[in-house]
Amino acid sequence: MFDLLIENGALVDGTGAPRRPGNLGIKGEAIVTLDAPAASPAKTRLDGAGKVVAPGFIDIHAHSDISLLLSPTADSFLRQGVTTQVVGNCGLSFAPIGGENEDDFRQRFRFFALDTLPFRWNTFAEYRNVLASQKPATNVACQVGQSPLRSFVIGWRDGPPSPPETARISSLAEEVIDQGAVGISLGLEYFPGSHSSFEELAALGKVAAKKGVPLSIHLRNEADLLLEALQEAVRIAEESACQVEVAHLKAGGRNNWGRVKDAVPLLEAAQARGVRIAFDAYPYTAWISPLLTCIPPRFISDGPPTFAARLRVPSARQEVAMALLDDEAGPAGINISQDADRVTIAWVTSEKNKGLIGRTLAQISQEMDRSPVDAILTMLEQEEGQVGAIVAGMSEDDVAFLMARPDCVIVSDSASIDPSTGTSDRAFHPRFFGSFVRFLAEYARKQGLDTLEHAIHRITQMPAQRYHLDRRGLLKPGCFADLVVFDPEAIQDCATYLNPAQFPTGISTVIVNGQIAWQPGMEKPAQHGRVL
Repeated sequence: MFDLLIENGALVDGTGAPRRPGNLGIKGEAIVTLDAPAASPAKTRLDGAGKVVAPGFIDIHAHSDISLLLSPTADSFLRQGVTTQVVGNCGLSFAPIGGENEDDFRQRFRFFALDTLPFRWNTFAEYRNVLASQKPATNVACQVGQSPLRSFVIGWRDGPPSPPETARISSLAEEVIDQGAVGISLGLEYFPGSHSSFEELAALGKVAAKKGVPLSIHLRNEADLLLEALQEAVRIAEESACQVEVAHLKAGGRNNWGRVKDAVPLLEAAQARGVRIAFDAYPYTAWISPLLTCIPPRFISDGPPTFAARLRVPSARQEVAMALLDDEAGPAGINISQDADRVTIAWVTSEKNKGLIGRTLAQISQEMDRSPVDAILTMLEQEEGQVGAIVAGMSEDDVAFLMARPDCVIVSDSASIDPSTGTSDRAFHPRFFGSFVRFLAEYARKQGLDTLEHAIHRITQMPAQRYHLDRRGLLKPGCFADLVVFDPEAIQDCATYLNPAQFPTGISTVIVNGQIAWQPGMEKPAQHGRVL
């Protein structure tokens, strides 16, 4: 007897092969057959007529490290079909933390309010245990970011570590991977990753190669210096012999639109000579990130608090303002004066400025009766540099180009959340709720940029292979029963920039580790995930 039988569905197995009819039988947490006899006994039966049965979607670029501790039901992810997420991206994980630099680490990331959580950890293994104790609704695989590794060894000073310090960072990275980390991530656009020397990065790449895990790289620049930043990533992959994942490939800023069409051939040329490098992207033209990415790197090289202090010195503030007025771009490639209407405040850390959340820089500058440049510097000064923004900095043509690429994995670059817990302290990006469904509905179905079968391959087996997630991402006997059942003609994302907290439609069942995790009518998702 099966524990669960899905009858009469169109099976899309994750490999890219054509769909086929079948009856999928599950026992315990595993798929046991795709061809169960129609009369097979089962404890629970689901009718899949008119529906696609696919592997659960896998997001290899999530930032749910803290949100899963607060909202383990992972509503925004599970209800768009995501059954596995990889966290610890962009150089930022929240373990290991400790030693003489622990307090500084917590202060640097005070937006996440680590000290208010009802949990405490220091080692990576302790963090994983805390996460597992919350019984997340999705499976979770954790990477270690460069920021906590670096902070643990040298704190937040500027400049690269010495050779002995680099060796200590690398040794700590090995320890963390032995404790369960599935990869190492770099955030080279952000402090302190922006201070990294090539030797430091190559050393971490060698650790990744030795341990057989990927090295995910948020590039040093995703705008004017995109190609140079990609060449650095290629060099890291080449010289360390590791597998590199270029995170959320894009070309930011109007002056750079179209440059992804130069970036992809650069990666293809590296692949042709044996370099193990790949990329992913999300299906939106706006990103959400710290507002400091709009500031030229030379002013923020020693971190947000020091930059905020600099803004309190009139001559130093004037120097920053003149650079912005002269169109000197930050790593995001945004012109503050011209693009003030494309920058929406997403989060702040003080009560004083909570009213600015959800409003554009153009609106704020008008209400302050200041220029956009003066307004942004005022906010950054008041918030000690801790301001987040949704920035509409990409072109739709570039996004569609990447969505059509058969080698591009789709990601969300977001955190899984439960919107019922309240949203007054931040503005959400629609990608939190709709990334994977938007890819299937808008780019595969409506625009015809991929077949449904191959589109599903790019959000199931392909990401599972990149992160060595064994027995995930496939409909195959012996694989874990992580599944999504949906109507291929009705599946549709509903989240918008003006109203982002909207769940998609067309998904009828999500199954995690052999158990029903969500169906329409359930008040909350069931928590059947595990820490991988």
